[in-house]
Amino acid sequence: MNTDEQQSPTHDAEEPSERRTSVLGGSFTMGLATLIALAASVVVTLLVARLLGPEVKGQLTLLQTIPLIAALILSFGFEGANAYFVGRHGRSPRYAVTDSLALTAGVSIVGVPVIAVIMSEFMPALSEVDLTTILLASATLPLIVVTSLVSGVLTGQGRITGQAVSMILASILFCGYALIVLFLDSFDLQSLIVATLASAVTGVIISLVATGVMSLTRPSLSRMREQLSYAGRNHIQTVAGFLEMRQDLVLLGILGSTAGVGVYSIGVSFAELAFYAPAAIAGALTARTLQEDAATGAEITARITRLLVAILAVMSIALVVIAEPLVTLVFGEQFARASIVIAILVPSITLWGVASQPAAYLSAHGVLFPKLSIFTLILNLVLNVAMIPTLGILGAAIATALSYSVSTFYVIGVFMRRTGVPLSGLILPRGEDVRYAYSAVRGLISRKGREQQTDA
Repeated sequence: MNTDEQQSPTHDAEEPSERRTSVLGGSFTMGLATLIALAASVVVTLLVARLLGPEVKGQLTLLQTIPLIAALILSFGFEGANAYFVGRHGRSPRYAVTDSLALTAGVSIVGVPVIAVIMSEFMPALSEVDLTTILLASATLPLIVVTSLVSGVLTGQGRITGQAVSMILASILFCGYALIVLFLDSFDLQSLIVATLASAVTGVIISLVATGVMSLTRPSLSRMREQLSYAGRNHIQTVAGFLEMRQDLVLLGILGSTAGVGVYSIGVSFAELAFYAPAAIAGALTARTLQEDAATGAEITARITRLLVAILAVMSIALVVIAEPLVTLVFGEQFARASIVIAILVPSITLWGVASQPAAYLSAHGVLFPKLSIFTLILNLVLNVAMIPTLGILGAAIATALSYSVSTFYVIGVFMRRTGVPLSGLILPRGEDVRYAYSAVRGLISRKGREQQTDA
C-alpha cells in the first residue's frame, strides 16, 4: 500500500449507531441548504459589487477568508475525527461535543489576537480597513471552529438535516441583516462583518441543538489523544486542501491589488457552482459509507460518481458559455475579467467534484492523503508566487487548475486500486444508474408523503 494512503486504527465502539443515512435524502437536504446559502451569498455579493465596488469586495473576501483559514488550522483535524469516531466507532456525541467546546476555548485565546495582528499588519490589501472592523472579523474565529467541530459530530450521527438547518438559518440571517443595513443607509464593510458575526452565532446554536446533546461532561485529554492519530492526518489533508482552494485569494491580497481580489473572488464563486452538488452528495455519502461494509460502499460510490459525470459535464459547459454575459450583466463591466477566471477554473473544479465521491468513500474507511495534500499545496503556492506578479488573476487561476488536476487523478487512481472498480465504472453512466436514480427519487417522495400523512 502506498505510504500516503494512511489508515486509522480501530477501537471498541462505545455506543453503536442504529441510524442509517439515505444518500439521496441527505444529498437533497444538503443540496437545498447549499442552494439557499448560495442565493443569500449572491444577493449580498451583488449588492457589494454594485454599491461598493471591487476594492471593498476584495476587502470583505479577505476579512472572511483569513479567519476561516485560521479556524481550519486551529481545529487540528478534529472535525473529521469526530465524524469518524462517532460514526465508525460509536463515540458518544456528548463526549465529542464537550471535547470540541474545550478545544475551541483553548485555541481561541491565542488565535483571535494572532489573526487580528496578521490582518492589520501583514496584509497590504487591508491597510485601509479600520482596527474595529478587523477585530470584529477576528471574533468569528471561535464560532467557525466550534461549528466545524460540531458538524463533524452531526456527520457521524448521520444527522444531515441538522447541518442543513444550521446552514440555512445562518445564511438567511446574513442576507437579512445586509438588507436591513442597506435599508437604513448603513451598508458598509463593517456592517457586513457584523452580519457575518451574527450569522456565525446562529450557526453555532443550531448545530449544538441538532446534536441532541442535552448536557456536557468533563473534557478528556485521553479521548482527544485517542483521536489524535486520525485527526492529525485528516488535519494535514484538510488544511492543505482548503489552502489550495483559498491561498490564491490571500496571495493576490499580498502580491496583487485589492480590486484584483474582488474580481477574482467573483470568478471563483461562479466556478465553484460546479462543486456545490458534489460536495452536498459527498457529505451524505460519507455518513452512509460509515454505516456500510467496504464492498457495498464502493458500489454506491461508483454509481453516484457515474451519475455526477453526466450531470457535471453538461453543467460545466453551460457555465463556461454563459460566464461572460452573465457576469457583466449581474455585476457590471468592472468585473468582466472574472469570466476568464471561470473558464480556466471550471474544468478542474468539475474534475475534483467527480473525485470528491471516491475521496469521501476512502475517508470513511480511514484512507487519507496527507503527503499528496502537502505536495499539491506546495505546487499551488509555487505556481501562484511565480505567476501572480506577471499574470495577476489569470496566473492564480492557472495555478489552482493545475494543482486541482493532480489531486483529482491521484485520488481516483487510489480508489480504483483499492476497490477494483475500473475507470469506466466511474465515468461511463449506465442505464441501470438512471433507473436507480429514478427509483430512489420515487422512494424519497413516497417516504416524505407517508411522513406527512403520519404527521397529519
